[in-house]
Amino acid sequence: MSQRVLVACCVLAFGVSLAFAKQHSEDFDGPVRPAVWSIRNADAPNSIATQGGWLEVTVGVDQLVWPWDVPRTNAPMLLLAPPVPDDKFTLETRVRVQHPGGGTWGSIAGLGIIRKDGTAAWIWGLWNVDSVALREHDVERIGEVTWVRVFNTDEAWLGIAKDHDEYTFRHRLHADDDWIETTERPFSSPGFVGLLASGEYLVGLIAAGGGEETRVQFDYFDSPELGVVDVKAGGKLPLTWAELRTR
Repeated sequence: MSQRVLVACCVLAFGVSLAFAKQHSEDFDGPVRPAVWSIRNADAPNSIATQGGWLEVTVGVDQLVWPWDVPRTNAPMLLLAPPVPDDKFTLETRVRVQHPGGGTWGSIAGLGIIRKDGTAAWIWGLWNVDSVALREHDVERIGEVTWVRVFNTDEAWLGIAKDHDEYTFRHRLHADDDWIETTERPFSSPGFVGLLASGEYLVGLIAAGGGEETRVQFDYFDSPELGVVDVKAGGKLPLTWAELRTR
């Protein structure tokens, strides 16, 4: 086989592999697009940027989803409005911890569902790099209510599935692993679905700090209901999922 034919075959094979590669809603293969994402709390001491196909997030000390001494959350976030209607949808990401923070309290980074007014939030993510945890906040309480002890892992694949008022939380520690589902809420702890009523919340990626600076990476964000986000930045307001699907 001539060198020219060999090169042509390699190029063709590469193109076919790309054609069959999974497209995520967002692969972070370019700058974060404000026309798509609502970017929150990205100023110093926090930062949000893309590099090498990853979303890189730095969280400063005490940059919290649930602050005690400031009137609003100051944790960095990338958020979208959920689909309309929002009866059923799924969220998925892969998160990697580069520096876990810690200190007096730990950090958590992963998928988030948060009320627009900040009075209630869920984060399903890596907590303290030794747990996959669901952390809740509804103004009056903060708690770890659903968790899986995994010990000394620095990355995980995470998923949330909503089916009307039921939520399923999924995780795996390797790309080829089967998803492990967590649906039971220990200690008979109630949910606060009423505080996350349709039209009153956003979803996306949230990274919360602790007693030290935290650095994390997100490989992608995906939702089949959203499809592939191909909207170019143009100074527009963040779009709803329904608007994205019609483009």
